Amino acid sequence: MRTLWITALASLLFSTSEIWAQRREIKREIRWWRDGQKRHQPWSVAVRAGATQFWGELYQRNWDREWGVDIGYHFTTAEAFSIGFEVHKGSLSGQKKQFFNSRFKNHYTSTMILPRWDLLRGLTWDREQRWRMILYTGVGLSFFSAEAFDLDSGRRLRYTNDPVHSGRNALFKKYGLPVRKLGIRKTMERVVPLGLSPEYRISGGLTIGMDFRFIWVRTDKMDATSGLRTLNPEEADSYSDTPNDAYSSTLLYIRYRFLKSPG
Repeated sequence: MRTLWITALASLLFSTSEIWAQRREIKREIRWWRDGQKRHQPWSVAVRAGATQFWGELYQRNWDREWGVDIGYHFTTAEAFSIGFEVHKGSLSGQKKQFFNSRFKNHYTSTMILPRWDLLRGLTWDREQRWRMILYTGVGLSFFSAEAFDLDSGRRLRYTNDPVHSGRNALFKKYGLPVRKLGIRKTMERVVPLGLSPEYRISGGLTIGMDFRFIWVRTDKMDATSGLRTLNPEEADSYSDTPNDAYSSTLLYIRYRFLKSPG
């Protein structure tokens, strides 16, 4: 009987200590969260740079570069969620000897709105861990001009925009005759990015990360080439229903989340 009482008392003490430990942990997390609310502002800014890779007709030797800036808004009541407002400037390039005997160069500026979700924080609610895994998608616009050149002579063969002759389609009109006046210098098309960003908080509001992104573009003319043809894609009779182009980017970035003034 005495053994039974001792066992019951030990079990009660053990369970009580467990309960108090859990309460201390909950209070600590609440205190950390409140301190974070006091410490961090919802806004952050990031700069990024890296490499692009083109996927389309002229897909060989397809590496180039990109850089950009990012303004983030972090929901302080749900820290796993944020929205990014990004502007990127970069280049795409590539070539193909077979059939086309062409290389191309594309200079673009893109703007994007990206809802983001931190997988680690959203699933574990561990607010003290330094690692984040950001999953995101969104929509945007790309303003670009592409030219294709002969591999042997370097002569310009095709283009999407020309300061004198170009009469590109209106935004969101993929097929049909050009409807704008001649001299359009930049084509404007929608883009849909999808990406994953592992991120590490160094200290305070400073983090570093890598961004792995795939971007679908609502056009087949990012390489100044549309389908298995050598016609100029700017011209009216070469608007095709071939699959859209896409490109990917791998970027290194550093982000700073603004801190509130003490007191």
